Amino acid sequence: MAIYSLRMSAVGKTTQKQPFTAAAHLKYITRTAAVTSVLAARMPDSRRDAIAWLKREEQADRKNARIIDKVVLALPRELSLVHWQALVTAFAEKLTDGRAAWFAAFHTKGKDADNPHCHLILRDRDHETGRRVMFLSAGPKEAGERRRKGKSAPTTLRAIRELWERCANAALEVAGRPERIDHRSLRAQGLSRAAQVHEGPNIRSMQRRGFRPRSRDRVVRNSPFRRGQGPETRIIRYGAIDKGMTRAEYNDALRQQASAERSVVTRLLARAPARRGTQADNAVSRLMARADRLPDRANAPRPDLLERLAGPSGESPERAPVSPLERALHPTPLARAGPLARSAPAAAKTRAAPSAIERMLGPVESLPLVSVPVARDRTR
Repeated sequence: MAIYSLRMSAVGKTTQKQPFTAAAHLKYITRTAAVTSVLAARMPDSRRDAIAWLKREEQADRKNARIIDKVVLALPRELSLVHWQALVTAFAEKLTDGRAAWFAAFHTKGKDADNPHCHLILRDRDHETGRRVMFLSAGPKEAGERRRKGKSAPTTLRAIRELWERCANAALEVAGRPERIDHRSLRAQGLSRAAQVHEGPNIRSMQRRGFRPRSRDRVVRNSPFRRGQGPETRIIRYGAIDKGMTRAEYNDALRQQASAERSVVTRLLARAPARRGTQADNAVSRLMARADRLPDRANAPRPDLLERLAGPSGESPERAPVSPLERALHPTPLARAGPLARSAPAAAKTRAAPSAIERMLGPVESLPLVSVPVARDRTR
């Protein structure tokens, strides 16, 4: 079934171990053995030209610039390649506001047939002006300065994760599929079960062969922020983290624990008095339903964002500016002037004009997710 997975990391001149790491990453994700097709906007779509373009862009950047942002997206297995391409195109165009360059490589064949995913490269530069579009590299200091000047806030990872949820669920709805994904944590969804860890095809293959990996200490390089406050590197002691258990063993333990808890609940239900059987049965059914399925969030409100856009009493509070992406995801509601203070036509006239990205693509729910042409297979 469709799952939610979005991982994001950056490649910068101060964080890469050697020059042209961004170009090397593009070369890796477009290898013939893995790539199915590629898509690109405002940059070359062929492998050779895209690698050369990234190298030129890196050479022109300042010495502490962020070169690219890497995103890995889990594609819904219920969709086809054409739907995947349309989905990623809609997501990338809405994220970049149709101004920054992006490159997508789809891995949907071979060992990735059961784990279809997309590697997305974002170049946070306007293709005409060279200025940043999403401000993904903005730190707390720059974000505070933009807030004081009344400018839009930088695009946050939370907004990106929510945008992918909305785009993927819209694609599933267009395809007539009932499955939905949710970017929130299990706790935020109201689920009490523990989260499993990612295994991946390599871990499963080792388990089938009977090979048991051993945890060991690893020396990693600290981020620029950590290096400013401490040593350049740190040691991660994975043996103390995993307690000597492999990923597969940890997930098996969680499943066994869930099974034992179900057995206890079943025994308690069997011992319940006959006159309370209906209440006990309903309670257990509700608990099992919460543990087995995701809630329907099609019309679920977002109280945290609603309160930020319009205060609890309905009055618009003084608030920090939000990013263009958050404005597109959560349009500001009409200011309230009392019960029935405005008629419907008058209220309609006061709505804010659609943003540039909304004029170009329209709402996410109405995107033509099946009309995007199939990308060329460029893997040379």
